[in-house]
Amino acid sequence: KTPLTALKLLLESAKEKLSQAPPSEDLRRALDEVRRLSGIFDKALELNRLERYTFSFEEIDLGELTLSLLKRMEPVFKEKNVRVESKLVDGLILRGDSFGLLSSIQSLIENSVLYNDSPDKTVCIEMRQVQGKAVLSVKDNGPGISDQEKALIFERFYRGKSGKRIAGTGLGLYLTRQVVLAHKGSIRLIPESSGAHFEIQLPLEGGAS
Repeated sequence: KTPLTALKLLLESAKEKLSQAPPSEDLRRALDEVRRLSGIFDKALELNRLERYTFSFEEIDLGELTLSLLKRMEPVFKEKNVRVESKLVDGLILRGDSFGLLSSIQSLIENSVLYNDSPDKTVCIEMRQVQGKAVLSVKDNGPGISDQEKALIFERFYRGKSGKRIAGTGLGLYLTRQVVLAHKGSIRLIPESSGAHFEIQLPLEGGAS
């Protein structure tokens, strides 16, 4: 447990004890700043681990992996009032690192939740099989990504305009792309008139069609 984590727990505990009365503006700001710094620290550690990380490839059912993630994230969806639509496919078997893939898919979904300012937040997770590849897409009805930012979003530490109102590190999409590339896959942003739409393609085991 880092000093930042300990401080964050202390501030959250203080806020909880004062739950019957509105917390002071100073307390809110302090907690937000500690959360931001803690996120930066965690992402920096994650980046360091990735650069030294040895992927452990095993047989994975992508549909089962994604379903387990969605179940785990249900409290987040409920807290943020997000409607989730999923169309998963069973039997898409690939050789992959479960931790890396879970982190990558979670990063895309979290972005669709956190940066979505729509009054009716919706996130769609779809899966299909195309020419020996598993295709997973995450789409939302948020503000989308401007043309000027599209070429930069996978760069390390890059944060777009929306990032100014949400605490973050600018490492999520960069790390996601590194994991996908390590699986000999690809990730791209699909042009949409509104919202953000990311697509990951991963080779299936044996290249089944």
